[in-house]
Amino acid sequence: MKQPYFEYNASKEYLAKLIARENVNVDRDASYATARFDIKTRTIYLPVWKTTEEVYDLLTLHEMGHALETPSEEWNRAVKS
Repeated sequence: MKQPYFEYNASKEYLAKLIARENVNVDRDASYATARFDIKTRTIYLPVWKTTEEVYDLLTLHEMGHALETPSEEWNRAVKS
């Protein structure tokens, strides 16, 4: 049996906010090639893909790891050097 495609809903945004333990912004757009997290604006950018719910969960969890574990001061120092 072929797995059905996931139809995105707002529950993933609530999941991101819950995991990050803050009110992160979530922005979804079909033009995004992949997921990313902006540590300055505290925004997760998620692509719009025709894929499974598990893939969206993995993207969300990975980016929320950055929200929890990437300090912006040290990141900026590392990028500038």
